[in-house]
Formats: sequence, C-alpha cells, structure tokens
Amino acid sequence: MLLTVAAETAKQGILSLYISGEESASQVRLRAERLNAIDKNLWLAAESDLGAVIAHIDSVKPELLVIDSIQTISSSTVDGAPGGVTQVREIAAALIRIAKERAITLVLVGHVTKDGSIAGPRLLEHLVDVVLNFEGERHSRLRLIRAIKNRFGASDEIGCFDLNDSGIIGLPDPTGLFTSRHADPVPGTCVTVVLEGRRALLAEIQSLVSVANSAGRDWGNSRRVTSGLDNSRTAMTLAVLELRAGIQVSTRDVYVATVGGMKINEPSADLAVALSVASAAKALALPSDLVAIGEVGLAGEDWKHETIRNTSEEQFRQEFECEFLGSSNTLISGAALRRMTFLPPIEEHGDLKIYKLPQKDHLYAMSVDTSRGTGADYSAFSVIDVTQFPYEIVATYRNNKISHLLYPTTIDNVARNYNNAYILVETNDNGQQVADTLNYDLENENVLKVAQSKSGQVLTSGFNATGSKFGIKTSKQVKAIGCATLKTLIEENKLLNYDYDILHEMTTFISKGTSYEAEYGKNDDLVMTLVLFAWMSTQNFFKELTSIDIRQHLLNGIPQAADDDLLPFGIVDDGRHELRDDSVVKYTSNFDKMLAS
Repeated sequence: MLLTVAAETAKQGILSLYISGEESASQVRLRAERLNAIDKNLWLAAESDLGAVIAHIDSVKPELLVIDSIQTISSSTVDGAPGGVTQVREIAAALIRIAKERAITLVLVGHVTKDGSIAGPRLLEHLVDVVLNFEGERHSRLRLIRAIKNRFGASDEIGCFDLNDSGIIGLPDPTGLFTSRHADPVPGTCVTVVLEGRRALLAEIQSLVSVANSAGRDWGNSRRVTSGLDNSRTAMTLAVLELRAGIQVSTRDVYVATVGGMKINEPSADLAVALSVASAAKALALPSDLVAIGEVGLAGEDWKHETIRNTSEEQFRQEFECEFLGSSNTLISGAALRRMTFLPPIEEHGDLKIYKLPQKDHLYAMSVDTSRGTGADYSAFSVIDVTQFPYEIVATYRNNKISHLLYPTTIDNVARNYNNAYILVETNDNGQQVADTLNYDLENENVLKVAQSKSGQVLTSGFNATGSKFGIKTSKQVKAIGCATLKTLIEENKLLNYDYDILHEMTTFISKGTSYEAEYGKNDDLVMTLVLFAWMSTQNFFKELTSIDIRQHLLNGIPQAADDDLLPFGIVDDGRHELRDDSVVKYTSNFDKMLAS
C-alpha cells in the first residue's frame, strides 16, 4: 500500500523516497513493476543504518519519506539491538526531528504485537501526529485502514480497500464483498448493517440448521459453529430463539457465518442472526429486500423498541442510530427535519429558485432579509403561497454579492410576477432603504408597514397608524414569536418546504442562550425569512388579508371602505394582465429581465 501511495505521490511531481529495511531493492523493484509503481520522482533505497538513511535524505531532498520499518533501522551511536526500546525511541526521534526541520511528510511503518498494539515503546505513538492500523483477514480480500490517533481530524474514520493481483484498490462501497448474489431468495440468509468507524456496511449472515434426529432427543452432540460472529452471543441468541419464539434448535446442529470473512461484534446483529437461523430451521426464505437491525435481550424483547418505550423515538435515533439531522438543540425537531424532503427547482434564474409557478387568484407573501452584500452574510427572500393551509414555499432567493441598490428591483420583479405579493422587509441593517425604494421609487404598493404599539410591533395598513414605517425591525420579541410559530408551522406540516438550502440551514439553526441562531460558520438567512413570515402569520392584519371573504371584496372592489382600510394592500393593476392565462402567470421573460437588471 505505501509503495502505491509513494508512486501516486511521485506522479504528481512530488519527490518521494522509500527506505526499505526488510527487503532488498530488487525485491521492492519487482513489486513496483507489478503494481505499475515506477516513476522518475520515486527513489528507492535498501538501508538499515540511520546514518545511511540521513545521507539519502540529504541527497534526494524528498517531500515524502517512507520508512519500512522503524524496527529495522539502527544507529551505531545508540545502545541496544535493532528493534529494541532504546533504538526505536532514538531512531524515531531523529527522523521526526529531520522531518519537522525540512518540512518532510514522514510515514513510519511499525510492527504490532499479537493483541494488535504497536510494538516497542508507547512513546512512539506520542511522537507522531497520526496512527493508522492496517487490518485484514488472511482469507479475505478486504483490508481496512483504521485511524487510532489523528491530530488533524476524526479518529473513527476508516478506509476500505480491495487486495487483488493488481495491487490494492480503494473501495467507496465495499458492500459487495460481504453479500452474496442469488437469483431467488435462499432460506438461511439475512442482511444486516454494521458500523465500521463512521461507515455503514451491509453484511450478510448465513445459517445452516441440520435435520432433527428421528427420536427428537438431544444426546449432547448438537454442534454450534460460528465464523465471523461471537460464539457466546450466538449461542445466547439461539437459546432466546427456542424459548421465546418456539424455534426448535436444541437437538440440531447450527452453523452461522458471515459472508466475505467480515467480523461482527455488534449486538445490533442479534436480530439478523435470529432471523437467519429461524429461516434455515423452517426452510422459509426471507424477503430479498429485508434488512434486520436490532439487539435481542434474554427476555426476548427487542432492545430498540424497549428503549424507545422508555425514552422517545427521536432520542433513540439521535443517541443510538447517529441520526443527528437536527438535534435537541435545533429549533425544528430532528423527527420533523427527517420528514422534510427537498425537490429540484422547476426553474433557476441565477440565484432565484422556483418550485411552483404563480397561479391565478392565488395569494402570495414575501419575507425579505437584507445584508450589506459582503462575505458570508446573504440577502435572501422567500415567496410563500398563503392561499390556504398548508402554506407552501414556492420560490427562494439568496445572494451575498448583490448591492442593496439593485436588490429592491429583484424583489419588485418577483413580487409583481407572483400576483403582486405582499412584501415584509427586515430593516435591521440597510433594509429600511430597500423597503423605501420598493415603495417610493418602484411604486410597489404592497410593501407592508409595521407600527409600534404598547405590546410591541404590529402589522398595520399604515395610513391610520401613528409612527408606522415600511418594514420590520427584528427585535428579541419578534424573533421569539417568529421562532415559536415557525416551529409549530413546520412540525405540524402547515408550512411545506421544498428547498434544500432551507433544510440545510434548519439543521444548524440552534439554541443559543434565550434565542436561536446559526452555528458558528453557518448561515441562517433563508431561515430568518421564514421566522419573519411566521411572525407575520400571527398578526391580525395578515389574517384579514388571507381571509377569503375580504380578498373577494378586494378583488371585486366593493365596498370602497374595505379598500380604504386595507390600502396600500389593494390589488395593483400593473398593466401585466395580458401576461396571465386561465391558470398560470407567464413570467419567464420578466424573471430574465430581473436577472439582467
């Protein structure tokens, strides 16, 4: 493996030096030819003396240095035999010092003891940054590289490789090595899922159960043979299977094995073992699409369901099945986030994603978040169909480069195409300028106003309210009401989302103190547009706007008093009625103009 790594590194133009202390240069050369691992930037030396190794380093000046192995290198200036504690410690320290001084990537190969730990002094583990274990069974093609220590990342990662005649090849999905192929389902086989590091692998368990003797007596000769499974745990599962499920196996020989030589020690494979043996004993094949995961207790209870009964399904998924799509810290529960599905937009115009076309006679609302257009802070808006429950997010926009001078034009174009959608603009940053530009310069009469009352900010028609302004400031009160309402809308399926970016932001929109915000380094701009919309949905004026009876008055233009009360929220005739047909607003040219502007 390391010869292949060195060769691939050399092919990238990086000088590499491979020091072999166990094999001659000719032996390594033969292997390199078979693996097609020969390159002008890959140098090879067979040395076991530290002085000679340092001389080669001085001569080649490599960027990658492989020492195979540290136990075979010795120094005449250090007491002890090669591979001894003193020699290994001093040789490793010298090589690591050289690597740090010259910015060389150093890979040391070390022997392991029978129990799998590194041979020699434990100090060796502390000197290096990463410790990797190379594992594999003699009769299996699978090889695993497991991280034991890693100063640069997670230490529970593994790499899967296939060892064959042409060398060692990385496997993005090694499942095929542990499952068999059958044209039809076969009795005695069951598939389960095991975790290797962070990787979930499919594994097949096969069982064979002999025919019971004619007298049905147990003469003490029944055999229990396992391969790849814990023998004691398998025997326990067989006992539970007979006593609790009534599957007679005590007088019969039982053979249980994994496919491909995989070793399974997880209790979660108990259920697969039980089903596999039961299938073999009854000569009934399990469905080919069945995957069994679960620990079985001595009382015959399924551990998963018992745990869920004592806690909750969400807690079980988070703590035992590692489903951290939304934790107990997120505003939206993990269970609700898992139910959400995202769809590809039916059209994309730059940063505008459209999931549903504007529909005739539908009512739409836009909630707008503004930014300065620099860095990771995005200007964003969401378009929501509020005609009826459940509300639907039909379009989204997010951009961190658009100027606040151009942003109002983008908002106005989209709003007019969505049946003159009502617009609520967040004004904490430069949003006030955006809101004023929409109303005064672009003459959009559906920009919502907010007035200050004794109980806080309230949505208003504007003309009859004292001190009302276009847009809303996101105060602690507004955010608290919006977050609580958004949680209810999402978890009760009263607001449907199809956008992946919104779903992704929700998974990192977490509790911080008494409020919610994005995790460090993450974004929450689209989620905040939904928080604003959720607050808007609690307002009496919004409920009047979305009332079918009132909207009908507005559409018919009677009575005039309703128009006066609800201005500037009347239906605006923008001269674009010729673009509408009986069912769908034709908008494509307008969106294209919007992006061009």
